[in-house]
Amino acid sequence: METKKQLDSLRVRKTDKIDAEKLAQSQFVLNRKPTYVQEEVYQDLRDLSRFYQNLTEDTVRTKNRLHKVLQVTFPEIESILSAPTGEQYWQLVRAFPCKAFVLDLSEEDLAEIIHQSTSKRISDKRVEYLVDKLIGLAKQSYCAAKKNSPMIEEVRYYAGELQRLTERRQTILDKMVELAKPLPEYEILLSIPGIAETTATSIIGELGDIRRFQSSLPIKSTPLLELISDTTNLETFWLKNISPSGAILMPERFSSRPFTTLLRPVIPILATLRTFMRNEKDNRRRLQLSLIRLPQCIAS
Repeated sequence: METKKQLDSLRVRKTDKIDAEKLAQSQFVLNRKPTYVQEEVYQDLRDLSRFYQNLTEDTVRTKNRLHKVLQVTFPEIESILSAPTGEQYWQLVRAFPCKAFVLDLSEEDLAEIIHQSTSKRISDKRVEYLVDKLIGLAKQSYCAAKKNSPMIEEVRYYAGELQRLTERRQTILDKMVELAKPLPEYEILLSIPGIAETTATSIIGELGDIRRFQSSLPIKSTPLLELISDTTNLETFWLKNISPSGAILMPERFSSRPFTTLLRPVIPILATLRTFMRNEKDNRRRLQLSLIRLPQCIAS
């Protein structure tokens, strides 16, 4: 923005070539401050953060595809564990993509497969429980695909892909934490409730070295913080930008990744304020005014 204002009086037509030439000529006239060069670790964190988010998007997409195809082959297996996710679940799905693979094996064979499905220690009682539950789910299932159907291969492919993506995401996160730990802002971010390693490293990667700013004004002027400060009515902000499930609905004109990273830890704060405003009507105006100061708190 500063460069644009400096060139407004110099250029007649706007082209990249003319802008570059005029900008070089203006350097002899204007006394510009040297550009702050941040350390390479911040660029590495940004690249790793974007990579991590790409892997997360791929994981969500593959989970949806696996869920869709399991509805045809063996939907009951999604309830074998407390949550249909994780290393053990992917291994069980690959081993038992339909009920025929369960009923064709003995209980001893099933117990051995379940033992090998996780790298963690698992008790014999737990294995026996999972064997009984797996057999019960298989007996009540009606598979719409044959044992040699191409859909069986599709189930195994998605389960294997999810396992690979999960391992890669953890490897990338470990690298991010290793790079961010020596930075002074890392421990400060971790001390904020609701911010863990993933969010802290992503925020550092997106913001870069904030010491390059001489004040908090450039941070507060980012589109995300302007979005929050302009919407002084918390209810309006929530309905426009937060879905019923708590997902972030960022306007199209904003780049979703950096702003979503910054907004995610703020959602619990906004939710608490929203609930309190509904219950305490007398304090509604005071809390609405406090929302205006939220960008300053984030920037600090």
